[in-house]
Amino acid sequence: DGVLVSSLVHETMHLLDSDHYARMFTFLRHPIERSASVYENHHKSHEQISKMSFEEYAKSKYAENNWMVRYLSGKTSGEVTNDHLSVAKEVLRRKFVIGLLDQKEESAKRIQQFFAPKWDPNGEGMEEGCRSMVVNDAKPQSTVKEGNQAWNLLVWQNKLDMKLYEYAQQLFAQQGEDLFGRIKK
Repeated sequence: DGVLVSSLVHETMHLLDSDHYARMFTFLRHPIERSASVYENHHKSHEQISKMSFEEYAKSKYAENNWMVRYLSGKTSGEVTNDHLSVAKEVLRRKFVIGLLDQKEESAKRIQQFFAPKWDPNGEGMEEGCRSMVVNDAKPQSTVKEGNQAWNLLVWQNKLDMKLYEYAQQLFAQQGEDLFGRIKK
């Protein structure tokens, strides 16, 4: 047994087969909060974005466009459709224990409970250290306000990601009952 950390979901899946099985987890963030965070990070380092207001960014070619659906479906360019959304939903459902950034404590607790049997029993404190790192290092929510023009533009740009996030919230609730309902909190 081992631990593999990667943001390359599809590439990692190619390493796995029936003899090399793995469970994955992910922390998902609300698509507009994530997009705002990308803006805030790039605003400091990207020459063009550093000159833009958040609203200008939301109207620009630099704003995210259904990044989660693209990433999970493998469709990195061109138009994404409901078919790509279906693929992304299936990948989340079949491959991941879902964590939600806006429910960090509960998500970290679930991940610890789910993966604890696979962690080294001699690594005392490892589980608590990992949980603490996830909970404490996660970035706070941005200051973007729901309903303002920039928010609405980003919702339009990320319609499929919004649907995927709603589905992920449902999966989070379902996994809470199916996987973690038997574990006392």
